[in-house]
Amino acid sequence: MKIVVCIKQVVDTDDIKWTVNNTIDRNGVQSIVNPCDMLAIETALKIKEKNPQETSITVISMGPKQAIEALKTAIAMGCDDAVLLCDKKFSGADTVATSRTLSSGIKKCCPDFDLIICGQYALDGDTAQTGPSIAQKLGVEQVTYVSEIAEIGNSEISALRLSDDAVELIQVQYPALICMADCPYEPRAILIDGYIKAQDFDVKVFNLSDLELSADNVGIKGSPTWVSKAFRAESNRNKEVVECSSDEAVCKLSEFVNLVNDSAENLFRNEAVINSPVLKNSIVNFEKKILVWGESNKNNDLKDVVFQLVSKAKELSNSIDNSGVTVISALSTIETQLPKLSQCGADEVVLLDSGVLKTYNTKNYADAILQYLKTYPAEIFLIGATKQGRDLAPQISSALETGLTADCTGLEITDDKKLAATRPTFGGELMATILCKTLPQMATVRPGVFPVKNIESCEFTTVVLNRFEPQFSTLSSKKILKSFDINKDNLRLESAEIVFAGGRGLKDKATFEALEKLAQLLNVQVGATRKAVDAGLAEQSVQIGQTGKTIAPKLYIAFGISGAVQHCVGVSSAGKIIAVNSDKTAPITKFADLTIVADAKQVINEWIDILQK
Repeated sequence: MKIVVCIKQVVDTDDIKWTVNNTIDRNGVQSIVNPCDMLAIETALKIKEKNPQETSITVISMGPKQAIEALKTAIAMGCDDAVLLCDKKFSGADTVATSRTLSSGIKKCCPDFDLIICGQYALDGDTAQTGPSIAQKLGVEQVTYVSEIAEIGNSEISALRLSDDAVELIQVQYPALICMADCPYEPRAILIDGYIKAQDFDVKVFNLSDLELSADNVGIKGSPTWVSKAFRAESNRNKEVVECSSDEAVCKLSEFVNLVNDSAENLFRNEAVINSPVLKNSIVNFEKKILVWGESNKNNDLKDVVFQLVSKAKELSNSIDNSGVTVISALSTIETQLPKLSQCGADEVVLLDSGVLKTYNTKNYADAILQYLKTYPAEIFLIGATKQGRDLAPQISSALETGLTADCTGLEITDDKKLAATRPTFGGELMATILCKTLPQMATVRPGVFPVKNIESCEFTTVVLNRFEPQFSTLSSKKILKSFDINKDNLRLESAEIVFAGGRGLKDKATFEALEKLAQLLNVQVGATRKAVDAGLAEQSVQIGQTGKTIAPKLYIAFGISGAVQHCVGVSSAGKIIAVNSDKTAPITKFADLTIVADAKQVINEWIDILQK
């Protein structure tokens, strides 16, 4: 078996320092192998252990010559060969140009590969686009968000994949590409023999002339997107800090919980936004339409993010010649969703009418959507940044050679009627506004970022339903062998009105379990930071932040959370943020409306005692 592992050397976001011009101050900042890529290396090595004589691992990276150190780390761990794609013309590449270059490099160094393994996302960008884009360029099946390899066969591999509401056992035939997300694999320690091997190893270096590409297809020239501006994330919240005893803290927090339950609209900012109307135009221009992907859930309903995107799309359409808003979906019962879609601002709903699309499959869905887009072009295409959306969108953008901005938290129309998509980058430390040269301008958008609005109609109140029947010359060989539902209570996190979240500051499992008990007594939902999840205090399914869920509750109370930007960007749309922290200088004080300086553990336990009396 021939395995290729794609890796990236990144700046450790915990050590980032910024200049006044919002550029990275690299003095003293450590570069590391992207953590998810370390999981990819470890996965490849575990596969090799099953059949060491018949398995070879080639690791490949694109970057400056310093990336040789990252490649030598992979060699020291046990990989067999290493290739660096290095040329000044490669610099400044977006994910489209990057995947194009890496695909060409893979064809050059290992054209008869069986399996490509990538990390799901990179620490500095978290677009989750490069792996799927490579799969599309090479014409192979992909499995994203893989948590564990289940079985390795002679002609296929089976893996556990995390979807938004289930864990799926997927089987895919070689050649294939898989992307490793958070998983139980611990990257192995490097032994002295590995260090010696790596020091003497000669990494192959390919430049542009070695690849079957032109200068117009790589780097900045080959990138359909570019960053128009970058700025530091700032909070406009009250930032009040109050020191008090545990019983006083419980009284204050109880008041806020009661206010939410009593629907106190004057306290929570996002209520006013949700109820603000946007007029639905009577004259719709479908020549410059905005397309929204209508993702469905296991209950055969559209996901909440679809209605959020439709509401935002209608708002944007008023700045693009009253462009029509079209929802495209494979949901066979889409007709039941028409009234709500119309209220949110949809002008048209298109059903991808085919039995092939009954179950989600990346290749089949992408083929169907591409057929529609080639027949009925769109100006903008918006997709929810769910696991399905982040699996599907890069396949489509790569096939269309168009730009895709991932994980957006802001969308605007510029004076020249272009989509300006804003997203967090470098672990949430920096916000980047990105523009696209090509059509459709594509973006995946975090669920919970935009409110659902009720649209007042001038004349038309009925959304038009049309059908499009895609034709398939070949079908995907990928199969779902089994599917296991995720805890249904965790699925309510993104739609919850009140969320209590715990951080590493809770220190132990018992305290986090006490937080869960408190939440149960008050009938609210529980979330966690990544550090709490990594420490084993909480399940990954309740993780909030850049690499977890984005939520917009009316009230968010953070217990023992320091407030890393990576976490705070996941709750930036909350109505009210309250932090309970013993450290009055913790970073979260800059993001919260109110910080209560008190011991989080004592507050949780005292609140439970009061409720149980």
